[in-house]
Amino acid sequence: MDKTIVIILKGSENWPVWKFRTVIALKAKKLYDVVENPRDENVSKYDLSKWIKRDQLTQDFIVAKMNEGLINHILNFDTVHIWQKLLTVYDKKSEVKRTYGAINFFNYEYEGQGLAAHVSSLENIRNQLEQLDEDMSDRILITKMLMTLPNEFSHFASAWESVDKNKQTLNKLMLRLLIEEECIKSQGADDKRGVFVNLFSISTTVEKALKMSFNEFGCRVFDANGNCCATSVKRGKLFEMQFNIKSSSLLAGGQKQFGLKEWQQRLAHQNFRQVRLVLKRFDIDFKDNEDECCASCLERKQHRFPFYSNTTKYNNVGEM
Repeated sequence: MDKTIVIILKGSENWPVWKFRTVIALKAKKLYDVVENPRDENVSKYDLSKWIKRDQLTQDFIVAKMNEGLINHILNFDTVHIWQKLLTVYDKKSEVKRTYGAINFFNYEYEGQGLAAHVSSLENIRNQLEQLDEDMSDRILITKMLMTLPNEFSHFASAWESVDKNKQTLNKLMLRLLIEEECIKSQGADDKRGVFVNLFSISTTVEKALKMSFNEFGCRVFDANGNCCATSVKRGKLFEMQFNIKSSSLLAGGQKQFGLKEWQQRLAHQNFRQVRLVLKRFDIDFKDNEDECCASCLERKQHRFPFYSNTTKYNNVGEM
């Protein structure tokens, strides 16, 4: 009993898999040469009889694995012409599908459905192309993901490029994107709680006799003498104010210039290990020193009174 498993050909949708498994099965039965070479009439009667028998076995094998509706296309054909007909019809359709699949992949854009669904859609398109014998490397998929990230992830591509090339895998990219998405969502929730103080008020600006000029790139604020006193850049549907840092002692102006000890002092003398975790979490450069020690912390730890537990818990930087 023939236990060879070959799926039924239903049409162009499963042609690549059907063709692959059928070719393997024919080669295993030593019948594949029958579908490639037409019958030679110049051979001996014995060889011709032997070839006809193999031809019939091949036809039976192929036709038995086809949907009945497709058999109408190959009626009255010999084995070679049956195979050539299938190649002409379905390989051509597969080529068209590969072309449209590639166009669909490179034209795909993020539609606000969430990063998990976005990445899943791109992977589905790639899987469809691979079923049509169109290989696509992880590098191309990663590049497409980075190119189609929403505006709030504009910083992520440069951060990803700083990761070691050997560690730039698809799974790690997906993990970091999901973590970043959660951070952005939590920051957005915090901003909404303080929206009345975080936003720059246009009405308040106008009431102070200042003038504002808007264009497609941003806006400018002018005083009564026509001097520009503030500028902003358009980010999506909001205008981001641009401020110059005039003192290196300011946190925002010095975040790339200080060592671990300075950061530990800025972050309320937290444990050095915790300070490192915070700085690495926000991708802040700092000069690390494994032997760093804070004299002020040691002095305060030597007092005789116990530390009282605080019922208020802080999760984010700057909440204290």
